[in-house]
Amino acid sequence: MKTVSMPTLGKVLILALALYPLAAEKPVLCVYTEYNPANFADEEGNHTGFFVDIARELFERRLGYRLEFRIYPWARCQTMLERGEADFIMTIPTDERLKYSRSVLTPILMKQYRIVTLRDHPRMKAIESIRSRNDLAASGFSVLSYLGHNWSKERLEAIGIPVINAPTVDGMYNMLLAKRGDILVEDTLLAQTFILVHKLQERLIITGGIVDESTFHILIGEKSQLIKSFSRISDALREMKADGTIDHITSQYAKQ
Repeated sequence: MKTVSMPTLGKVLILALALYPLAAEKPVLCVYTEYNPANFADEEGNHTGFFVDIARELFERRLGYRLEFRIYPWARCQTMLERGEADFIMTIPTDERLKYSRSVLTPILMKQYRIVTLRDHPRMKAIESIRSRNDLAASGFSVLSYLGHNWSKERLEAIGIPVINAPTVDGMYNMLLAKRGDILVEDTLLAQTFILVHKLQERLIITGGIVDESTFHILIGEKSQLIKSFSRISDALREMKADGTIDHITSQYAKQ
């Protein structure tokens, strides 16, 4: 029987570790709050959505990580990332979030914010005329958002727009339906999906003007095991963008 010399065995082990650097590590945890079609649990409890599919393609198929998803209120998701209890979230890299996370440069979504309101709002004409955050600030309308949505804090409240926060995304829409605010400002695809899924076409309308734009990114917690592989993650996501994978995944949900 042929024996393997220690130097040769050492080389084999080094090569194995290079190819599978994550095999012995705990699963990578992504936390999110449900928002169909970006990320949500289907009727069987399976995690799905275009953000979920992008994350699986990146971390599991291209980089070899074991990936786990959990659903929590959005404010808690961000706290978990800050404390090192989660590895990454997928959202807008605001100043507050970048205090405890690092943003992967390649965006996974360009978000175009439009106004959603009640079809029978008494000031519909004024709402439809809004085309910017400055227009919104001058209008006097109250805006509904949800806890942990730092975009509304940094982009709306910071310029004097009154914002009323619901505990959850669903709560934000429910407050609008209950007339506890005038409008909400949301991405077209996300708003369209919510309205269709909940059969609210006769009650809610998405206006035409784009109030603001922002990009969604993968934010990796500074305390996460992923930080040491940040360059590899960045390169792989850039390749996914270049080869059309990100756009292809997103388009599958836009057709639904």
